[in-house]
Amino acid sequence: MILSTRHDNIGGRAQRRRRKPGASYRLGMTAPDGAKFWLSGIYQDVRHNQRLTYTAAWEDAEGHRGHETLVTVTFDDQGSATKIVIHQARFASRVSRDSHLDGWAGTLENLAAFLNE
Repeated sequence: MILSTRHDNIGGRAQRRRRKPGASYRLGMTAPDGAKFWLSGIYQDVRHNQRLTYTAAWEDAEGHRGHETLVTVTFDDQGSATKIVIHQARFASRVSRDSHLDGWAGTLENLAAFLNE
């Protein structure tokens, strides 16, 4: 699946990896101009079809991780639909928080469109 934000049209792909507490992940994204962005972290809590908690930090051009946030995604089965709640905390600044909020909104809009195809 391609993920993209509302404004940047940034696409990305993730490798399928075993999600278990303590396991790491690394996600690559490519902007329309070809610039690459990397996000990595560690899974903290994994409850199949219920909850996923992980750390997340953007990497610089040399692969050094920046400020780390904590993301919790919950899935609530509501019969014919699933309610997804995303909580991301520990931002370095309000600007960073607001940028992530916009990115998550675009990603969820794209997920809804994909599921409605």
